[in-house]
Amino acid sequence: MCCSYGINAALLNHHVTLQDLYDRYTSPQLAGLTTAELIDADRTYYAARRRTDAVPVIGLDIAAPAIA
Repeated sequence: MCCSYGINAALLNHHVTLQDLYDRYTSPQLAGLTTAELIDADRTYYAARRRTDAVPVIGLDIAAPAIA
């Protein structure tokens, strides 16, 4: 079980580091994307980095912004 907006799941199940995620989500290239465009870009990004030993993750969070 995880929370943190999916960050823990991304680190567990993909060949990425926390620095990779910082760099990605603060990059100017992603700043202008719509939500739908970012979702599409993320699907491609994470699919290319998926670990073969990925595990199921259930996210739990009570923070209103995370739930939204």
